[in-house]
Amino acid sequence: MSNEMSYIPLETLAAKLGLPKCYLRKLARGKMIPYLNVNGRLRFNLKEVQKALAQIAASEGRQQ
Repeated sequence: MSNEMSYIPLETLAAKLGLPKCYLRKLARGKMIPYLNVNGRLRFNLKEVQKALAQIAASEGRQQ
């Protein structure tokens, strides 16, 4: 399976991005970053989350 189509758990995502799990969970629940709910567990595609975070950062920069 290619990296583009792989999904990782929240703990792995947080470690790769250097962000707190609670922050990423909040963004997911608020539908600000894409995720899959697999039997009650959140799974993320790293590249898609990085794109979403870049959009969030860009929009916050425009608001200031």
